[in-house]
Amino acid sequence: MSLSSGRLRFATRRTADDSEIMKDMILALIYAACCRYGTSIRNKRCKMTNWNVGIARRVITPQTPVWLAGYGSNREPDGKIHDLWVKVLALRAPDGKRVVMATTDHMGMSKTIYESLYAEMSRRFSLDRSEFMITFSHNHCGPVLKDDLVDYYPLDEEQHQLVNEYTDWMEGQVTEAVAEALDNWQPAQLFMGEGKCTFAVNRRENPEAEVPQMRAEGKPLKGVVDHYVPVLAVRGEDEKLLGLLFGYACHPTTLNFKTYCGDYPGFAQVNLEARHPDTTAMFFNACGADQNPIPRRKVELCEQYGKMLSDAVEEALVKPMRPVSGGLRSAFEFVDLDYDELVTREKLLPIAAGENAVRARWANRMLKMIDAGVDFPTSYPYPVQTWNIGNDLLLIAIGGEAVVDYSLRFKREFGPTTWVCGYANDMAAYIPSRRVWEEGGYEGGPHLDEYGRPAWLWKGDIEDRIVGTVHRLARKVGRICTVKREPYLQSTIDTGAVFMSCSYLGAGTRRQEVFFEEHSDDYFGSFRERFSDDNGRNWTEWQPVPARKSQQGEAVLELMDLSCGHDPVSGKTIHLALQRIFPKKDYTGGYHDHTLYRLSADEGRTWSEFRLLRYEDGPEFDEDNWVNPEYLETNQLYAGYNVEATTSGTLVTAGCVRATHTTESGEEESVTGVRCFAGRWNETDGQYDWSASAPLTVSTAISSRGLLEPAITELKSGDLLLDMRGSSSKPTPGRAWVSISSDGGMTWSPVRDLRYDDGDQFYSPSTFVRMLRSHRTGKLYWVGNITPTPPQGNMPRHPLVIAEIDEPLHALKRSTVTVIDALDFVTAPEPDMANLQLTNFAMQENRETEDFEIYMTRYWRPKDRQVWLGHVYRYVLSFLP
Repeated sequence: MSLSSGRLRFATRRTADDSEIMKDMILALIYAACCRYGTSIRNKRCKMTNWNVGIARRVITPQTPVWLAGYGSNREPDGKIHDLWVKVLALRAPDGKRVVMATTDHMGMSKTIYESLYAEMSRRFSLDRSEFMITFSHNHCGPVLKDDLVDYYPLDEEQHQLVNEYTDWMEGQVTEAVAEALDNWQPAQLFMGEGKCTFAVNRRENPEAEVPQMRAEGKPLKGVVDHYVPVLAVRGEDEKLLGLLFGYACHPTTLNFKTYCGDYPGFAQVNLEARHPDTTAMFFNACGADQNPIPRRKVELCEQYGKMLSDAVEEALVKPMRPVSGGLRSAFEFVDLDYDELVTREKLLPIAAGENAVRARWANRMLKMIDAGVDFPTSYPYPVQTWNIGNDLLLIAIGGEAVVDYSLRFKREFGPTTWVCGYANDMAAYIPSRRVWEEGGYEGGPHLDEYGRPAWLWKGDIEDRIVGTVHRLARKVGRICTVKREPYLQSTIDTGAVFMSCSYLGAGTRRQEVFFEEHSDDYFGSFRERFSDDNGRNWTEWQPVPARKSQQGEAVLELMDLSCGHDPVSGKTIHLALQRIFPKKDYTGGYHDHTLYRLSADEGRTWSEFRLLRYEDGPEFDEDNWVNPEYLETNQLYAGYNVEATTSGTLVTAGCVRATHTTESGEEESVTGVRCFAGRWNETDGQYDWSASAPLTVSTAISSRGLLEPAITELKSGDLLLDMRGSSSKPTPGRAWVSISSDGGMTWSPVRDLRYDDGDQFYSPSTFVRMLRSHRTGKLYWVGNITPTPPQGNMPRHPLVIAEIDEPLHALKRSTVTVIDALDFVTAPEPDMANLQLTNFAMQENRETEDFEIYMTRYWRPKDRQVWLGHVYRYVLSFLP
């Protein structure tokens, strides 16, 4: 049982060596500047070897007068503005796993075409269904295709033949493009980023005729939108830009004339390929079923929107882009979407004789099928697909015309490194969310007849079915939880950041939160606390926390919370606190740290006096003489983040101490080491008897600042796992360090770096981590920062990830690494910068829901101010089944 309270570690950026901090900050600024202006240090470090990429393309503009798709009237082509394309991006991970995406400038593809293409992919290239994805831009100036919107177009026999012939030829072009991509692998690196583009308008909430006037008057438009532009940049070994994959959520319906054209996505691709010669630009439509470009119907507007979109891609390219680590996982599933009501002869007859030509054609076809004895299916097999690209990018692909609610939901649930592709694999129909289904209207109402389905309306559980399938597939490709991010505590100051710690007090659901402000690096004040007796449903008012900072003569004493939790053996709540004494009030004389603990038998309402957690002889703290040299110089200890109640009945914790390390050459060096403490309850004395281990150390060649900020946990075997923060040194890039104890924490294995379960190393900046076992899954999880490239000191401190611990291997399961939050230039609540810190978090398991809760300040420094800013956000991690 973990006693981890989730209390925040305060002094996580400051070290004894301020010159190191300054050097780290300078390196971080250089790093950010190089990223911003395209001189990518990261590229050179990665040596561009973790991916193989194949890219190919074919023109698919019809050579015969195939009608244009998307509208039901006679639309015989009168020429072209630019060609239509199929473009292919094939990815191969270091282990040989492949995936292939083909993007086209078509309005939609039927299930007939998708199945035909997939059969060819399987036969010729041995691609699994999950490894092949065909997407279409939903362009309304492309050709009609076989079996798509079969009742929509009044095609005569000649047009039917032209459509079938073109479709067969087009399928051949797609197949040959895939073959070329798979035959021409080249080493590459992937980078992901995002831009923002604002021309998409929620067409359900904003009458088209009113939008120009509303914009001219500065009135806000209504309804939900997704203006996020995800961008994947493919760079070769020489850093040459080979390919760009980008998306946007909006109908390509700027134009409705009879000229072949790619609409705004086509113009955006043309622009990007003109700016970046020898680069293939590929577009996918996100969930834009309820989004329109407004105003529209002019080529000039189409060109304008294409430029806005390509500019958003360029914006992403000049910002720091996140390298995508090697590794691929894919999953696919058909989910049955139930129809609300099947057609009947009685209801079809008046429609068949009605004035609506599209519905009349559909109704007559349905009647012929009824007369032929066809049994209509009660549901439709709807395609859902997920790719996990590296540990970084989750690509969710769903069929049909999905409304924007889906992309917004999945990005909320899986974080900012999630991309959602609608219009993939099968143009099934409009796909409403529950909200849109209840509202009705064109996207959510009874309009399945337009897509040739034997029904008018989906059942109301359509969103639940799709979301449940996405969750299953996300779990199959390694995502272990959904993540809900929400503002929690807003900063009321503009000269610093705000932070929060949290803890359960006792064995029940009584909770405490402490809220405080940082006015300069790692110096905190204005402490306030509140309590809840019902697991956070109701809270007391915030009240000042007494005696956090006091002064005696020239000396200053600060008391800072470390961790808190309940011990089932003693029945007590134990609270660890850091006592920091500055001998001089101007802070020029350094400081001395000691760890104190106190106990409560009534869920934190009353407490015992603090006692010193000691490992050597020395005096107790003297209230009348804070700067007694004997006290200051003995039992110095900065304890870690948690106390663990073990199955053997002891409490274990760990903390940082000054120690001596003997190098292989026999030289001694002063370092920061880690001691572990085991406490057993002494019923007679009413206190704990503590034993301390010898300090664990590593050479400064391994970690320039030694071992810091330890976290300790018990494995299912009964062994203890200790995780420690290291700092990068010239020969050793930054990473996390671990050791194992099989005797309750008194002796430990040699310190080694924490790795993935396949033996690969990963990088971690100088930041703390947390480990916590889930009561829901029974599994042990690690939460911390993993960077795709070697960190420079403390930076970068993003993304924040969670991963399952392989307990027998004492390693992280690579396939489970899930991003909790990341650098996010578009959807983030504050303007993210390269110096964003996603660390300094409090974490606990909700004792009722068994979700993990993280309380973290998204902490950053503006370019023009020497102060760190940030608000507190709550992250709720719900584990997927």
